[in-house]
Amino acid sequence: MVLMQDVPECMHEDMQDEFEYGISERVGNITMKVRAAPRTPENQERWDRRHEAMAAWLLAQWEREQLRRIAESN
Repeated sequence: MVLMQDVPECMHEDMQDEFEYGISERVGNITMKVRAAPRTPENQERWDRRHEAMAAWLLAQWEREQLRRIAESN
């Protein structure tokens, strides 16, 4: 999800209709529309948790890669 406050200021005017009404996309037999939701404390908390989970996963991946490189060099 892209929030208007995450979009560069110069793009706000051009993208306003797309954010308000969504863009329809067809995937197979399904037509779906993705719209930006207003920011709330609940969805901000959910995004914060996702960021923390992604950072932890990336760090773990990096640590595994470092251990693999050390093992290969020995």
